Amino acid sequence: MKGFPLLVSLSALLVLSTGCDVFRASPGWSVATSLHVGGKGDYKQSEAYAKAVSSELTRRGIENKLVTFRYTVAGNDNAPQIITRSSVIYRDETGNYPWWLIDNMLALPVWLPNGSVAEQVHFVTRYEPEIIAVNEPERQGRYASSQAVSAEEKKREFEFYKYNASAYDPESELDRRKMKALEAKEAGAH
Repeated sequence: MKGFPLLVSLSALLVLSTGCDVFRASPGWSVATSLHVGGKGDYKQSEAYAKAVSSELTRRGIENKLVTFRYTVAGNDNAPQIITRSSVIYRDETGNYPWWLIDNMLALPVWLPNGSVAEQVHFVTRYEPEIIAVNEPERQGRYASSQAVSAEEKKREFEFYKYNASAYDPESELDRRKMKALEAKEAGAH
């Protein structure tokens, strides 16, 4: 794919050049980059990979879309070859860069400009995609409505993320203990 190495290099440069004070990995970034799902680098595994990532993002209350698309490339013998691929577009609510795409063909999530799903997929692949399906799972549990999580809870979870470099999972006993310790620390500071 023409331009793909440049795109990956620019993404890495953005991460490295912004420094710790400017760029803090969001909970979405943390989930997308820390999951260990099989099928990296195999187009045939993209749907299973995307479903696993989408499921975990949804479980964590992170807005996302599972997108399946296809595009045509020149094969080894210059005959047209149709590639079908599934990716996850997720929303980062903590920064100035709200939309990101991750799939099993990318080393890291890629920032997306605002636009239609087709325009966003084209931005990453550089091919004109035919969008086959867009699945927007509903948020689960206490995240079912964006109003269900108060601003104070979001702030606490962001503070948790800053100190622990991982997203808060209310179902994790370890995370609940870490949250209590953080709350005690903050209460002692006031």
